[in-house]
Amino acid sequence: MNTHGHGRATSPSRHRRRSLVIAATASLTLAACAQGGNADPEEGGDAPAAAEEFPTQPIELVVPYAAGGSSDLLTRAVAQCLSELVDEEVLVENRPGANGVVGTQYVVNGEPDGHRLALSAKSMFAVTPIFFPEESPLTLDDMTVVTGAVREPAVLMANADGPYQTVEDLMAATASGQPVTFGTSGLGSTTSFALTLFFEEAGIPATEVPFEGGGPARTALLGQQVDFAGAHPSEVAEQIEAGTLVPLAIFAEERSPLLPEVPTAAEAGVDVVIDRTAFYVGPPGIPEETTARLEQLLGDAIKSEQCSSFMEDNLMEQWVVGGAEVKEEIEADRARFEEQIAELGIDVGGGA
Repeated sequence: MNTHGHGRATSPSRHRRRSLVIAATASLTLAACAQGGNADPEEGGDAPAAAEEFPTQPIELVVPYAAGGSSDLLTRAVAQCLSELVDEEVLVENRPGANGVVGTQYVVNGEPDGHRLALSAKSMFAVTPIFFPEESPLTLDDMTVVTGAVREPAVLMANADGPYQTVEDLMAATASGQPVTFGTSGLGSTTSFALTLFFEEAGIPATEVPFEGGGPARTALLGQQVDFAGAHPSEVAEQIEAGTLVPLAIFAEERSPLLPEVPTAAEAGVDVVIDRTAFYVGPPGIPEETTARLEQLLGDAIKSEQCSSFMEDNLMEQWVVGGAEVKEEIEADRARFEEQIAELGIDVGGGA
């Protein structure tokens, strides 16, 4: 796996749950996806032809988070599937920092030709600006939103060798005010916000330990450096199956069919619903025809048999929608989150 710098996409793991076998068949060809973004040649001049020819150089998919997290796993799987649809290389690069801002800014500042994209997340636009407005230089208006990719609820995780095996264990142990620590993928991230809301609403004194991505947070929990960690199911699928980590609650409206034994936070009396939606973005000004072409190519890659199997095995839910729908959901969720913060009286002046 390439974890730093450019490299061809490789399988995220040799583990059975992480296997991804690409079947290079004649049906998965560039011609099969060549209809995206077509316009009337008489009205569009050479633009439709240019879109038909896209890509004309390697495509770079930037992961603005550390290797090992769900964004990294997803992008490497999508890169493999996308490479079967185009005649160019599909490269993956990790550029972590500032909860995704560093890598996203790198992409947004690039050439608007569609050959460099980033996998962005809802938290950057619906959570981080609430807690750190001065550290949120990007808005959705600063970029081209290409397509939705995946939706994942946040999950409260514990170490299987620790004292907390259920939410009831947590509630009982902290009833006397015993403080706990929880690791997240960064201040202002989805996991940060979900666990902050959870512990605030449950009245449990807790200290957040932020990391640069889901992978490092998981490692800290495995090493029992923190009592709990917030995660997305794909980040801990292997550890859940191996029995080294235990999911205590899922922050969704109802139980997930992929984790049917895990109760919702609401079942424990803590009404917190928050998920992570990930989507691909590029620089502002990408031609509409190229954006439509990218939307179709990425959608076909994500919905391919190989990527569909990978996502199911890794507890990911597909969310292939257009850029306009992505924006609408993010705006609605930000309004909802601001209302929850006001109701709980959470002080966001210094961060979560």
